[in-house]
Amino acid sequence: MAILYQFSHIPYVSFNHPAVHLANTHLPPDYAAPEVLRGLPYRGKEQDVWALGILLYTIVYKENPFYSIDEIMDHDLRVPYVMSEDCLDLIRKMLDRDVERRIGIQDVLEHPWATYVDSEDEENEQG
Repeated sequence: MAILYQFSHIPYVSFNHPAVHLANTHLPPDYAAPEVLRGLPYRGKEQDVWALGILLYTIVYKENPFYSIDEIMDHDLRVPYVMSEDCLDLIRKMLDRDVERRIGIQDVLEHPWATYVDSEDEENEQG
């Protein structure tokens, strides 16, 4: 069985993927939250925060945090280096496997890493 996913405008094909219901989420399995892979319904915002956490990790570390569904389900987060404590804190909160504990999108926007303004950059913009 082959499943075609649509991620933005790029098609993604998975053969014999155990999480057949992912076809409705429009996400490749690499971005799927653990609860979706366990077969729970896709609720939206919580899973979007997970996917954004995967994306942020990938941008910061230039690699995926997990390389298989088994790793997504139960594997410690690889931290190649600490860019900043605030960034790592945000990534960990976004990639919390407990959907009830996972940070919400509003809290992501208000997180210290997301709201940090370098005073030197601010001065350069004004001057």
